Amino acid sequence: MKTETTIPIRNLFRILVYAWEDLDLAETSELDLEGLDSSGNLLARMYARTLERLVRHGLHRDYQERSEDLGVIRGRLELWDTVSRHLHRVGKAHCTWTELDVDGPLNRALRTTAEQVLRTFSLTPSVAEELMAAAESMHGVSVDDHSLPALHSFTPSPMLTHYMPAITLARLLSELLVPDQLSGEYALQDLLRNEDQMNRIFETFVRRFLAHQFADEGWMTPSRRYYWSSTDANVGLPVRPPTLNTDVTMHNRERAMVLDCKYYGSMTGSSQYGESLHSNNLFQIYAYLKAQEERDGLPVHGVLLYARPTGEHLNQWVDLRGIPVRMLGLDLDQPWERIEAELMSVVSGPSTT
Repeated sequence: MKTETTIPIRNLFRILVYAWEDLDLAETSELDLEGLDSSGNLLARMYARTLERLVRHGLHRDYQERSEDLGVIRGRLELWDTVSRHLHRVGKAHCTWTELDVDGPLNRALRTTAEQVLRTFSLTPSVAEELMAAAESMHGVSVDDHSLPALHSFTPSPMLTHYMPAITLARLLSELLVPDQLSGEYALQDLLRNEDQMNRIFETFVRRFLAHQFADEGWMTPSRRYYWSSTDANVGLPVRPPTLNTDVTMHNRERAMVLDCKYYGSMTGSSQYGESLHSNNLFQIYAYLKAQEERDGLPVHGVLLYARPTGEHLNQWVDLRGIPVRMLGLDLDQPWERIEAELMSVVSGPSTT
């Protein structure tokens, strides 16, 4: 049985737009998806678009230190360097100064990421041309492999919020760059095969989709953190019990729903008793549901939502010690309207489905 998750490029694009709320929807809606045959080409085209927007907005300038042998004094005179190198004999002095420049670590990291992607054999000619043009439009920004840590140390500030789409894409592209075992050249790994990344993307997509769809109907859609009850005996201990962090918790005045999202190569695992769902998924959501029940006292149901691999089917309710839980496989390889309808149905309890 085929168990590979497949997602059409157009659906993957919509999922990413929901998951990355910093993307400008008006801009991304104009993105040409025709002819894109892989997630790598999609991400590269999206990255080219975000770099173009940065350049149009104006690249951020940092104070950079410069040193040079000059015929006039500028900034700080480096006397030792000037004398030891006998620069004064030719009418020059070694000076150091600072100036605002676009060639800061963050901009270099963004351009370097583009250049690394361009060196892969993964891109179609049209996408490569777009990305090359976007990189070359970053005039005055140099390529520097040592600048890449700036992508991960970046923290948003009010002045740099417009950088987040490019930073998000650059981080992901950097993670997907893998060497080919035969040639040693780099290629872009298929995003759909990176379960860690896709699990985070799928979870965020579902949470923001539901928040967007039900915002006007009295539903709150936060992620929640629950703590285990503590006693005087364990106060001050160096090791604390782990917290319970839900993917999506929706509630209104009448009831609540806890949803746990999973992106797996397969929804089931094998045991001596045959195929069954991953048992830890049920234990996990049961803990979430009991914590939610104790917190608000509202009727609650749970949903285990799987990004359904092609060829697998799942849509059933189970009773976990009095709490109804729906196990649903969401087929992402179907028309978008059906994906939306199935997602919106998760809010309905067992008596209304």
